[in-house]
Amino acid sequence: MLIDIVVHDGLDELDALGPLEVLRNAGKVGADLMTRLVTRRPQAMVLGSNGLRLLPEAIAAAMAHAGSDMVLAVAQSPAASTPPRRCEAFPTRSSPTR
Repeated sequence: MLIDIVVHDGLDELDALGPLEVLRNAGKVGADLMTRLVTRRPQAMVLGSNGLRLLPEAIAAAMAHAGSDMVLAVAQSPAASTPPRRCEAFPTRSSPTR
């Protein structure tokens, strides 16, 4: 299963890096998971709200053709927006039930 985490300037870094670490570690111990950081537009580097620089691995616009199974969309940092923070995950296509 390929999981894309969409990142953007101003994100709270832990909102992306926490799930990235958990999912990549699950893949290392045998889970059928691959996880990558992606952006919505071409962008060589993403700057987090605390100054951490992230290097995305792909562009989300192209992801529909890349076959990702799930997308994790990270909300903006509370310092950058007034709505409450949240993280949403949704499947990009039907996957068989196990």
